[in-house]
Amino acid sequence: MLNDPQLDSLGSLLVEIRDDVDVDALVNGRVRGFEPAPGDAKAAGSYQAFVVLVALSVPPDPQLPVTFATYGVRAYGSTPQSAWAVWGAVVKAIHETGPRLKANGLGIYKTIAVSGGEQGKDPDTQQPVVEGTIRLIATTQVVAA
Repeated sequence: MLNDPQLDSLGSLLVEIRDDVDVDALVNGRVRGFEPAPGDAKAAGSYQAFVVLVALSVPPDPQLPVTFATYGVRAYGSTPQSAWAVWGAVVKAIHETGPRLKANGLGIYKTIAVSGGEQGKDPDTQQPVVEGTIRLIATTQVVAA
């Protein structure tokens, strides 16, 4: 049962991935929610690495103040190999990460890469990309420390 509006776990997930030293070394802070920021996507020959996370399904549990959320990850690189390196760094940053409490009171119990490593090209720019999915188990309400 929700007594307050459901917390958004995407922001916390973005920060965790962006703040990871291995991810940041590859993308220089370019970890985005929903879509690339202006200037992220470049023309062929000048591609740069970045990550985009999108919420695929973030339903509240009908009985408990938790969500079993699913997020899509698109890891872009200048080459297929660099896109894979970005994907690998994202997986390292979140896979099997256990309980933590965020500054906004969000409790994250676990994150796990549940699918991924699917290589391809962005349909608009033809930039190399690796796609996958992250499952996150988190609270939907503020947790007191």
